[in-house]
Amino acid sequence: MSQSGPISITSKNLENITGTSGTFSGISLSIPSLKDLKLNSNTYSGLLSLKSSINYPNLKSIDISGSNLSMTLDDLSIDYLNISNIQNS
Repeated sequence: MSQSGPISITSKNLENITGTSGTFSGISLSIPSLKDLKLNSNTYSGLLSLKSSINYPNLKSIDISGSNLSMTLDDLSIDYLNISNIQNS
C-alpha cells in the first residue's frame, strides 16, 4: 500500500491485515470481522483511528511496533497491543 491521502478499507469477511509500507493522511477501517491488525514497519506513517468494540467485535490483536503511525483507540477490548519502538515525533 502506498498512498498519500486517506485510505479506507471495507469488508464483511476480512480477518487479517498485514502490510509492509504506506503513507496515509488517515486510515479508516470498516471491517467487523477483523481479528488481527499488523502494520509494524517503519515505512508506515499516518493516523490510525479505531473506535468502539461495537465496530470491531472480533479484533484481538494490534501491532504497529516500529512504525511512524499515530493511533487513537476508544472503547476497544483487545488481547494484544504492541506499540513498542514507535518512531512518531
